Amino acid sequence: MFTACCLLLAAACAVPARPHEATEPDWLVRADAVDLTSAELRTLADRAASGDAAAAAATGMAGLRGLGASPAGTSPAAGEYSAAAAVVPADAWQGRQSVGPFLSSTTPHWPTRSLDFRIRSQVYPSARGSHGWLEMLLATVDEQQDYFEPAYVQLPTGVHFGVDFLHDRVTGSEETWITSAPLPDPHGLHTYRLTIDGSTGGIALWIDDQLFESSVLPVADFRITAPPVGHPLWMARRTIGVERMELRDGVDDRIVHAFDVAGSADGALEVTTAGETWRSASGMVMAPWTDGPRIISSGTGNHEVVDGELLDLGADESFTWAARWRPWGAAGATHSGAVGWWHRFGVAGSLDAPGWGFAAIPALDLDYGFVIGSGDGVRLVVDAEELPAREHVVAVRLDRSDDTLSLWIDGELIDVEDASALGAVESELPASLLSFGATGDAEWFAMWRGALADDELRSIGR
Repeated sequence: MFTACCLLLAAACAVPARPHEATEPDWLVRADAVDLTSAELRTLADRAASGDAAAAAATGMAGLRGLGASPAGTSPAAGEYSAAAAVVPADAWQGRQSVGPFLSSTTPHWPTRSLDFRIRSQVYPSARGSHGWLEMLLATVDEQQDYFEPAYVQLPTGVHFGVDFLHDRVTGSEETWITSAPLPDPHGLHTYRLTIDGSTGGIALWIDDQLFESSVLPVADFRITAPPVGHPLWMARRTIGVERMELRDGVDDRIVHAFDVAGSADGALEVTTAGETWRSASGMVMAPWTDGPRIISSGTGNHEVVDGELLDLGADESFTWAARWRPWGAAGATHSGAVGWWHRFGVAGSLDAPGWGFAAIPALDLDYGFVIGSGDGVRLVVDAEELPAREHVVAVRLDRSDDTLSLWIDGELIDVEDASALGAVESELPASLLSFGATGDAEWFAMWRGALADDELRSIGR
């Protein structure tokens, strides 16, 4: 359909496991089509048009939003999308890191008069959300007020280091400090150390054992407020890779919380350090991939496909969806309702509305598969009955010629349902990639306005 796609797909034919052996997709998003300089993700047709808005509009594809660094001086409207969607280049790190959130709980001991926080981490290029804070560690009261929140902070001037915390003399809702200068290399792996002295009000940040910035807070002689015992403690809730972390009481140098992936296996969903066990909320320990970049989300992000008409299905129209990705092993474990890796339902609980999506939905006993509904009481589900903890190609075909909905994984037919009762599926909602609680990494997403043949589905699954 789009001749621009042909040229770029031909260049990619030497790379295995891409949808190049099937009929040319009507819509294709690939991680290696990302310009990491501007961190902008475009469809292949957009890219071939060299950013020409008129040419892009002529293809019928408005591309994606919610991915990549916002241009300096700009910010999306509040609530438009969350800053948890990123593109991670190949060989982005060495060894292993946790990517995506892990969860522990607070202990009876918490820093009192002074605090010493240390983390070896990096943040990946991601869209600037409504507030721009990408949390390294988080103990929050209500998402608006935080007991402790050290973070990478996205500002028009760059990525800064910031912290929100509570103490007994705070005059506003919380104490906030942000470095005046941006971090010199936020996307590289570095060791950050934050110290807070409640006696003097002194606060300082070191990077790789070198003092980066220090200041004195407006108030001194305070005691740091501790969260309730057992309160949730989040590690790297957004697009942050972490090797290790320590939170110390600055008075007696006692380690309060610790996290270290050393010794953890690739794909681990639990990390135990000094007797403390962190469990995946929707993250995973992983070694770096080396065969190209990945589109990732840590579970609170949103890659939105903003072109609605491209995604509408007529009552007699066949359609095929496919993606090469790896849902992270605990995705959806702490969420209810719809967990959509690629879907067109607005939010969890809206499944009676027209839409479609790859998802894990406990309410429908859908372990891993695809759900589609026309909004008039007809809803179909195809289910693989288990979540693959590996990279794979998943495809779904709606074939109006024989009224079937079929699910394929790595070129093998897994499940088939009768689709004769399904009418048109039309919605004004955008489609979203890796959002509403979903986590994972993906090479590509593709759609065809038609039913691929069995041989084509087998070929793209190789």
